[in-house]
Amino acid sequence: MVLSQKLHEAFKGTVERITGPRTVSAFKEKGVLSVSEFVIAGDNLVSKCPTWSWESGEPGKRKPYLPPNKQFLITRNVPCLRRAASVEEEYEAAGGEVLLDDEDNDGWLATHGKPKEAKSDEDENLPSMESLEISNKSSIKQISSYIGGDEEDDIPDMTEFEETDNIIETDPATLQSTYLVAHEPDDDNILRTRTYDVSITYDKYYQTPRVWLTGYDESRMLLQPELVLEDVSQDHAHKTVTIEDHPHLPGKHASIHPCRHGAVMKKIIDVLMSRGVEPEVDKYLFLFLKFMASVIPTIEYDYTMDFDVGSSSSLFLCASGVTTDSNEECVYILYVKTGSIINGGTNSKISITLADSTGLSVLITNLTQWGLMGSTHDYFERGNLDAFTGRGPCIDSPICRLNLTSDGLGSQHGWYCDSVEVTSTGPHKGCSQTTFYVDRWLALDVPPYQLNAIIDNCLPLPPHHNNFII
Repeated sequence: MVLSQKLHEAFKGTVERITGPRTVSAFKEKGVLSVSEFVIAGDNLVSKCPTWSWESGEPGKRKPYLPPNKQFLITRNVPCLRRAASVEEEYEAAGGEVLLDDEDNDGWLATHGKPKEAKSDEDENLPSMESLEISNKSSIKQISSYIGGDEEDDIPDMTEFEETDNIIETDPATLQSTYLVAHEPDDDNILRTRTYDVSITYDKYYQTPRVWLTGYDESRMLLQPELVLEDVSQDHAHKTVTIEDHPHLPGKHASIHPCRHGAVMKKIIDVLMSRGVEPEVDKYLFLFLKFMASVIPTIEYDYTMDFDVGSSSSLFLCASGVTTDSNEECVYILYVKTGSIINGGTNSKISITLADSTGLSVLITNLTQWGLMGSTHDYFERGNLDAFTGRGPCIDSPICRLNLTSDGLGSQHGWYCDSVEVTSTGPHKGCSQTTFYVDRWLALDVPPYQLNAIIDNCLPLPPHHNNFII
């Protein structure tokens, strides 16, 4: 840690000790949250996304201005199936991205422009991913722009926000840890499957949420903090990521520094309001996590708001704060392929969340109830291709995000899913089809030791999509 950063942290700590937390709302004016607003937004995240939960942390580190049982938010065992560099290489191979600036230098990213020139060794010293073979089988017909807007609104650009105080120094004194940590082998031909614990704390000084990352390798060995940088967008890895003590947990953790979170959120809120959308503070964290996904594009945490198709609610909510009349219904047709692997079938209950590029989603709580194979058919058995259909609220097409979940119950809880094909159509809508190649176990006794699979083809952000960068 450089001297200037040490001085800043000392100053920040002093200010936090002598000043009280924010109590007056400045959500729309400054993009920041009061303590009560942070709790409200966290409650909404936990209620809509069960993978997130409130935690109390270490008793000695609890903040008196937060409820004892709501000190911070966390989601555990989040899959990270490939390094961020591989995503960026695929993206640039498809045409790259060009930073377009206006007179105020508020840049936005236009994708599939002129490809970037290759970086020299001096510019990039991370391990080369050229020999890594990744099968990109998912296909999407088209992607709608964010919240349906056609205008290319000004959005934040990280070039405005660079601060030397936030650059990581590999000072051994700051990276000491009492944990047993993992050193990955140098074999670049092996795809390293990692998992992360992602936590969100309230930063009293900056008055915004702050994201912390704790990474594990495929053997559940703790990653050294600097290895976490491999799963951070290279535009941000050495600019906005710091390694510091977690405010509620022991040890050093990688963190997305919050110095400009308020300014970026204010910019996003301004864009939404210019489109006639009235942002609501309880949805702050959904929007926050959506643009945070541009920083950690391969860590597949959940930030969609689910809508139960069996609900009688008159509103359909999405992560951006938009409310949509749900009177219009669409038809969904799903084909689910169970693998031919031994013991690949299951008797567990399977649920599916489908989402579009804006975060709007539909939750099917029990897929078997939509079954088309007959009342005596045994669904999700080895080698099956099962068909399902039903009606639910319309979301934008194409569907580009899937959360496939097993309840893990029954005589055979483990399930190997090959793929899920989703077709949707509705009034005044064309027919859209997306195939998600799952290719993994949903089980607790085989890797990746999880009962859900999240496939997000909405990221990296699609062509002509406003890319909010912190």
